[in-house]
Amino acid sequence: MPRRIWESIGLPIRSDHLMNMTSVNTQTDTTLGVLENLRLNFGADDVCVQVQILPRANFDMLLGRPFHCLMSATTDDFPDGSQNITLHDLNTGKEYKLPT
Repeated sequence: MPRRIWESIGLPIRSDHLMNMTSVNTQTDTTLGVLENLRLNFGADDVCVQVQILPRANFDMLLGRPFHCLMSATTDDFPDGSQNITLHDLNTGKEYKLPT
């Protein structure tokens, strides 16, 4: 998540938990810290995620492999280029299907 989004949220970060992240253009940036237990809501229940804060980024939030593993996510890809993602809440057993 870029700094501008984090600042608009107004929640504190752990600045003692830094990471080096390599972008697709092979540029390496050190994060500013981690926003712990950010609650995301996909229409029913909250999901808590750990979010690294970057000085700048070309996206608002990038949900990568840790998120996919946490939610046992699966995708359905269609010939027209559309895609659905299915998220499984392992705590409640609920399943959420969302268009991407």
